[in-house]
Amino acid sequence: MILKGPPEQFAIHASATIAEDVVIWPFSTICAGVTIGAGSVVGSSVYIGRETTIGEHTRLQDKSHVTDRMTIGDRVYFGALAVTMNDRYPRVEN
Repeated sequence: MILKGPPEQFAIHASATIAEDVVIWPFSTICAGVTIGAGSVVGSSVYIGRETTIGEHTRLQDKSHVTDRMTIGDRVYFGALAVTMNDRYPRVEN
């Protein structure tokens, strides 16, 4: 992995599996059990929840939030401030 800042600016759990050429920008949080595929980019202040899989050549822009146990495929682009929700039965009212 390629860290774009001093190590103290990152919170990366020891159990995370991150490909060698993944670029990670400062203030990102990568939780336990995360897997990030080759060629991906994790922007500044991104949160990746527990047991989440990020595919190859995927880009998570600044301040994106990926909740626990998500699977994001290959070549996916998350715009800045994108938020995912892992709710099997969301309550929607119009």
